[in-house]
Amino acid sequence: AWFGGAPVSKLMTIFKVVLYIFVRHNADTVQFDSQRMQRGDAYRYLSSKLTFLTPGELAVGTLTWIYLVRKYEREMGTRKFIVFYGIVLTLCIMQEFLMLDFIIYRNRVLDLDQPFRWTYAGMYGVIGALFTLFHTFAPRLHPRFISILGLQFSEKSLYYLWFFQLVSSGGGHTLIPTLAGTMAGILYLNTPLRKLQVPESIVRLSTPILDRLGFVDHHVAPLPQ
Repeated sequence: AWFGGAPVSKLMTIFKVVLYIFVRHNADTVQFDSQRMQRGDAYRYLSSKLTFLTPGELAVGTLTWIYLVRKYEREMGTRKFIVFYGIVLTLCIMQEFLMLDFIIYRNRVLDLDQPFRWTYAGMYGVIGALFTLFHTFAPRLHPRFISILGLQFSEKSLYYLWFFQLVSSGGGHTLIPTLAGTMAGILYLNTPLRKLQVPESIVRLSTPILDRLGFVDHHVAPLPQ
């Protein structure tokens, strides 16, 4: 019931936690590692987005992930949310590829005296895009929720603090993929991409399978889009 109206969020959350349990003793298999990728491990562009690397990141990151992903699947509708997730993931991978290839490997922008190593693991890009939606659409319900040194802050400030605690945990290593996700979210919101959704024919084909797995809501009406 906690994931009511957000079956895809439920499925992805379970997958990410279970995957962490399996790879926790060999976490480098899902790590974005610029040196290894330079030698040909291109699969890390995708595997690095599947789960977090440390128990602390998993705890803080999963709580942030659940709040955002459940909220916006409900508001966007599952069909639009799946496309949003795919677009953001693709754009994040493209940005990371361009940064590594043209800015770092070929030294067209940065003059690096020694081999550069950029490592991280986690859904920072997608969380960055989701937080772009939060920043844009979530209303301030209590504009004077807290006062510090005469400055008034709304309840949204608590979410910003939680978000920055997560994305700054690895310094530039985690801030860069988050920024890539933020840019992907901005692009999604300001282009016709936001109108795309999964075709109804695919929904009809996949529903029986998801229903057997318990990922279809029968008693929750979708929120208006």
